[in-house]
Amino acid sequence: MTQPGALEILIDLAAKQADARTRDLGTALKAETSEGKRLSMLTEYRTGYLATLAQAQRRGMSSAMLVNYTQFLSRLDAAIAQQSAVVETAKGHTEAARSKFHEAERKRKSLVTISDRRAAAARVVAARYEQKQHDEISNRLALHGVGVTQPMRVMSEQALREAMGATQPVPAAPVQGPKARKP
Repeated sequence: MTQPGALEILIDLAAKQADARTRDLGTALKAETSEGKRLSMLTEYRTGYLATLAQAQRRGMSSAMLVNYTQFLSRLDAAIAQQSAVVETAKGHTEAARSKFHEAERKRKSLVTISDRRAAAARVVAARYEQKQHDEISNRLALHGVGVTQPMRVMSEQALREAMGATQPVPAAPVQGPKARKP
């Protein structure tokens, strides 16, 4: 089994970081939704409390009762303002998490693109080498007629690995040309 190259390790780390940023974004979105629901609940409670105050005023109420209602409404308004600040903070955290997620995803995609380009370049090198070998065999056949008497050069596994950037598995060594026939 071959050990992964530095690029593969970087891609793996970038993928893990993108996964972590995805989880962070999910947590931030969940918190934002939860805090938004609390704000909505407080706002609805305030609306209902105002309706109750209006009914009590129509029926008639004491000044002490009116003071209690207004004090409670002012505390409710303060709670709504505080919850609104919490929701805005949660939105800020969500945007920060979203930004970090997009950055991690861009980094991962960039590394994958580099890897793909290296693999494509290695395939081109291998194809050129194979074409060169075929051309050499064809030239020998054309020059010598029926068979090939001189051994063909074979690219060493190390040279092939260097040419391919050591990112791809090394293909099997090229097969040497046909042996010369004896007349």
